[in-house]
Amino acid sequence: MGDKLDVGDIPEGEDEDYYFQELIDFFGSHQDLSAQEDYEEFVKLVDPDSVMDYFAVQCWINNKWDWPGKNWSMWKTLTTDSENPYGDGRWRFMFYDMEFGGVSGSSDASVNTIREDNYKPNGLLDMDTDNPAVLCFAYLMTNENFREAFYDRLSGLSEGIFEQSAALDRLQEFEDIYAPLYDQFFDRYPGTGSTWEAVSGGYASIQCIRDFLLQRENYIDRMISYCERILG
Repeated sequence: MGDKLDVGDIPEGEDEDYYFQELIDFFGSHQDLSAQEDYEEFVKLVDPDSVMDYFAVQCWINNKWDWPGKNWSMWKTLTTDSENPYGDGRWRFMFYDMEFGGVSGSSDASVNTIREDNYKPNGLLDMDTDNPAVLCFAYLMTNENFREAFYDRLSGLSEGIFEQSAALDRLQEFEDIYAPLYDQFFDRYPGTGSTWEAVSGGYASIQCIRDFLLQRENYIDRMISYCERILG
């Protein structure tokens, strides 16, 4: 989960990098994945589709405050199972602790998350880091085929799960469900959580997400253009 092992035991005498050692060795012996044979070796260790989906969503929602310096999760099976498509022993990503995504509203909708995250000045393309999650993405982005597929996945979110009208309707569903609980909470504990206070048409925090969704898709191409300038 970024800084601790949730499941599994580290063998006696081994350090906390035990399960990452194959990845660490790969990063230490390869400068990038521009050569297809190096890419094919790397994807024996890491599922590229999982990396693509995970980073595309995190970048689209601009989950940049705690992530990826914290709150990143990778998992793999220790044994293989040919009948289970996820039982191949490769690293995959899962979402964890994403409450900062989109909460800054319109002020954060224009942020280039790939550039402006915890790893400035190189952002998520930083290969001079010991964060294996960031390294997986940074290395894969040096492969032209992966890079082009990632651009399609990232921009496609604006027409898919984050399509504006569908996303706003879903947000309204959650507001309708939870707004009564806000009222109960703040009646009981007045003066707490100012960002949750009622405003015209809803609650301040929900309005921030709504404002973000109304504008975010207009800035996704900037992230892609940035990567093209840096990576070619």
